[in-house]
Amino acid sequence: MSTRLQSTNIPSIHVVIPGIESLKTSLESISHDTKFEHEKDMMFFRQRGKILIDAMFDYHPIHLMALFLNPRTRKMKQCTNSQRQSCLEYIKQEMIMFDAFDSDTQS
Repeated sequence: MSTRLQSTNIPSIHVVIPGIESLKTSLESISHDTKFEHEKDMMFFRQRGKILIDAMFDYHPIHLMALFLNPRTRKMKQCTNSQRQSCLEYIKQEMIMFDAFDSDTQS
């Protein structure tokens, strides 16, 4: 996943949301192995990491559009229903703007 995010030769905007969401999921996973005495400390760092990710990353509509328009990720499984709806609304608004622009240029 990280090489796909860092690539400069191929489009990678559609992997931003899955990459961040998989990172959040890995931070949320709790080890069921109670042998480690430092598990409490690790939980602190996991929670802190998740809080930082939530604070640092805010999805722009173009990230959602790229996720939707990519055939492999178009179901948007990583997104909430409100994110899916806002993505569709944003795409509709963009299509209306392009249609209005196209009508103006043809006149």
